[in-house]
Amino acid sequence: MNILNLWKAIEKLEQGASANDIPLESIVETLSSGNRDQLKGAAYTIRLAAEEDASALVPVSQPVIRQLHTNDPEIRSNLIRTIGLIGEHKPEVLDECGESLIEGFRSSDSEVQLQSAIAIRTLSGVSPSTVSDNIEILLNQLSNPNPRVQALVFETLAQLAAENEQVATEAVPQAVTETAAGNMRVRTNSLHFLTNIVESEPECISPYVDDIHVALSDPSSLARGNAAYIMGHVGRIDPEAVASHVDTIVQLLADPDESVQGNSSFALLEVGNALPERLPLEQIGDHLVELLDAPIVYIQKNAVYLTALTLQHNRHAVTQPEAVLNRIRDLQSDPVVDVSDETFDQIIDVLNTSNNKIQDRVSDNNREQVVSEITHDNESDSNGKSQNRHSTKNKQEKSSTKVFDTSMGELCPECGTDLTKFDNLSFCPECGESV
Repeated sequence: MNILNLWKAIEKLEQGASANDIPLESIVETLSSGNRDQLKGAAYTIRLAAEEDASALVPVSQPVIRQLHTNDPEIRSNLIRTIGLIGEHKPEVLDECGESLIEGFRSSDSEVQLQSAIAIRTLSGVSPSTVSDNIEILLNQLSNPNPRVQALVFETLAQLAAENEQVATEAVPQAVTETAAGNMRVRTNSLHFLTNIVESEPECISPYVDDIHVALSDPSSLARGNAAYIMGHVGRIDPEAVASHVDTIVQLLADPDESVQGNSSFALLEVGNALPERLPLEQIGDHLVELLDAPIVYIQKNAVYLTALTLQHNRHAVTQPEAVLNRIRDLQSDPVVDVSDETFDQIIDVLNTSNNKIQDRVSDNNREQVVSEITHDNESDSNGKSQNRHSTKNKQEKSSTKVFDTSMGELCPECGTDLTKFDNLSFCPECGESV
């Protein structure tokens, strides 16, 4: 096809014509022309047609593949772009020319590199082994000056990790470095890659927790959420490594993004299961009502377990026990929240005991005020407190508060109060039990 007709086809496509409205076969045949201008026109026309409807190019893909090694970067980038689009409709086309796409990374032209990165990202889902066999070429592109190429390579590596291609772990050190990159897409994609690695090989990520934790404060909610997710999986196998960052993680419980809330609560649970003494329970307690009331079941479930963990180790950290109790009861009746009735019942028992104590103290304080006003006798005040202590103890005997096993410090055998915070006690300051 001559240049004039090629430009007519380009004009039609740019004005919104369908790929089927132009003579595709004639245009593709022009790729075998020795005329550079005709080659450039044909390659650009084919690219426009593929962007409009790549499926129309599937029958004529072979001549395009044969020209992928052309030395002209403009022609080459347009043809790689075309093949990448065709591959989204017919993946085996990408597999057929995988090596040619990989070779595009060796080009010195930035557009050829970019279009190769886009096509290889798709190829990694079609033929991960083809990409894995050329992992060194891929890793070299992590230092590409174009952040779009870097981001695309991390997407490809994430796909390889999802396909259990072990070679992807070789990119972990560079990915950790890029979690602090200036480009947001590079940061979020590097963290996404690390989330795929940490699910199956958390020990590969554990040494880098101190570097990754910076992303917990990233402006991007996607980055914050991925960083918290990584912390959770590492915390499962190395809680000590994550424990030093729980003060940052707990702040994410109030994050406006619900996925960040869910992942941060997951991370805190993983650390708390092993090292409960390292958790900022008072801060966690401040967020329980909001978390239990979240519209996401995953967050609700984590919040239930966080409530149990908080009550187990410092029940006074639950700052709104009545509101928490009401929400726990609501969630227990919700079949979607997959938490055992035993856990719910244990939480309710402890919260009921706490609420009864509060009510007893309020009632007792009122009684003391009346007695004081009538008799002005300090002895009555003392007796009132003594009666209250005895009454509270009886209530606790009816509903066990020893429902959570704990390895923390010394606890009151009757009500479970942590006694390590008090010195030289002969009785529990909460229930009066002898200790």
